[in-house]
Amino acid sequence: MHSVIAPQGKLDLTAVPALYAQISAANDVDVEVDLTHVSQVGALCAQVLIAAGVHLRATNRRLSLSNVSDTLLRQFSVMGLTPERITEGCNDT
Repeated sequence: MHSVIAPQGKLDLTAVPALYAQISAANDVDVEVDLTHVSQVGALCAQVLIAAGVHLRATNRRLSLSNVSDTLLRQFSVMGLTPERITEGCNDT
């Protein structure tokens, strides 16, 4: 069982509280963040996703990102990130 979160628009500073709340509300299940309708991901929301990856892994759950556009892949790349690094909490081990 998993919870699907589907944010929309720009994931910038103003989106941080809602994104954090939605991920935090997913009790005891894996979390999928569907990025279909997301046009931009800023560094602070990327950090929320990374922290979620760390937390979920520590509690034997998973974070996944789905429908990541080429635009978002480029934005992640500029930050030195990939969807895999984000979902793994930037764990290089």
